[in-house]
Amino acid sequence: MRRTEPASMVPGARAWRGGLQAGPGRPLLLRVVLAESDRVGLVGSIDIPAQGISAFPLLVERGEDRAWRLRMVVGLDAVMELVEAEDGERLEGRFRQGPADLPLELLRDPTFEPALPQLRRPQHPTRPFPYEEREVVVEHPQGHRLAGTLTLPPGASPDAPVAAAVLVTGSGPQDRDETILGHKPFLVIADALTRAGIAVLRYDDRGCFESTGEFAGASTLDFASDAAEAVRFLQALPEIDAARVGVIGHSEGGIVAPIVAGMLEVGKGEGDAPGPRLGFVVSLAGPGVPGHEIIRVQIRALMEAAETPAEVVDAIAAAQGRLLDLVLADADLAEAERAALELITLQGQASGMLGGELGDGPGDGPGDERDESEQRVIAETLREVAARTAAEMQGPWMRTFLSLDPAPHLAALRVPTLVLLAELDRQVDLVQNEAPIRAALAASGAP
Repeated sequence: MRRTEPASMVPGARAWRGGLQAGPGRPLLLRVVLAESDRVGLVGSIDIPAQGISAFPLLVERGEDRAWRLRMVVGLDAVMELVEAEDGERLEGRFRQGPADLPLELLRDPTFEPALPQLRRPQHPTRPFPYEEREVVVEHPQGHRLAGTLTLPPGASPDAPVAAAVLVTGSGPQDRDETILGHKPFLVIADALTRAGIAVLRYDDRGCFESTGEFAGASTLDFASDAAEAVRFLQALPEIDAARVGVIGHSEGGIVAPIVAGMLEVGKGEGDAPGPRLGFVVSLAGPGVPGHEIIRVQIRALMEAAETPAEVVDAIAAAQGRLLDLVLADADLAEAERAALELITLQGQASGMLGGELGDGPGDGPGDERDESEQRVIAETLREVAARTAAEMQGPWMRTFLSLDPAPHLAALRVPTLVLLAELDRQVDLVQNEAPIRAALAASGAP
């Protein structure tokens, strides 16, 4: 992945549109835009009007024989594997997301013309800015480079150094603005803080956009080492007051921030002495309990918010819990695959993508009218998805996330700390996380 630009704005961009038949009723209409930019290479986006999705970026790979692989990075990644017709008028292949494996045909959209997107987010700042923007690169000792944007308030100088903040993104591959669904929260935060006299460094995650390195296989602790290097980079600048450099982390970044504080307490300085300590910590919707506890509450909250029947919530939550327990116990991969198969089958039945009653195997129930050959294909697809899911659950990022307890890192803080949680948040539940965070901070004595 490299830093992208909207596909619809690239000269020569092409678009295809069609419908995805995900269940009974009308198909889900979507449009895909693909382009090749001289600046950043292949780019793509997808519009799904019924879901309020417009110009959502796609990760684009082009294979041999006019093959395309398009990935939509969401909670459960959606992947489209398509082949372009010789005349370019059709893309045909499969759409896969979780247990769903559906045929997809998209036809060239003759009405499309590359143009500026119509979407307007009024909170996004626009140039010219009343401060300096500086493109920077943070060199990590492990060899990768973090590309970012430093914004400096007017008057920042060696004679008048200013406070500064490093912004750390949440989970998943993110750009420096933490762009999601057209929103750019880190751009908004950086602008507000810089106008208030605080310098801000925001950067693309390792291996993403203009940053180098490998994102896949990295854990929360690796991302903390990246953030620590970003802090050290700021502390070395003459316009920055090294004693007043802090970290503002969102979601997973809210765990990273206190970890960075600990790293800098014992970090590198002149000789054997630590360098400057962190100046402050801000956690925006950062968890206060291990990841496996977050997921157990999160899955219920999201289903209940969608008004899912209670018996469905209970069944899926129980299956999710069994899979989490196996991963935490370092169980055999085959056991994890069986648990993952149970979970995705239940999810498919609950969504209507699979026939049968809740708890039946795929194709077992009287409500499934598919013929035997189709049922075999579905069963094989589910097994493949379960194998991938189990492998991902046992990967380094997920293992670390599930077991990492933020409380000891919060309790070790010795710097001013602010934690913000939201009552309506369905990802990091207020009731679950507030008390553990308060207890850890009380033990720390952090102001």
